[in-house]
Amino acid sequence: MPPIRLEAETFSQWRDNPLTQAFLTYLADRQRRLADQWAMGALMDPQTQARASLLGQLAQIRWDDVKDFYESGDE
Repeated sequence: MPPIRLEAETFSQWRDNPLTQAFLTYLADRQRRLADQWAMGALMDPQTQARASLLGQLAQIRWDDVKDFYESGDE
């Protein structure tokens, strides 16, 4: 699959879009809720723990994350 053609400006526009902001807030809220449950002693299987970590990473995605992924050839 050829790399996507995405520029920093396009990514920034996507990131600043109100709908994108709402979705990223949702991801962060889901991650925070899982983290709070875990902190309060809820038992969480490794899959749920990994999901919480991924939600946090996605909620904070930056242009450099996307650019580095495609430039590294790890796609």
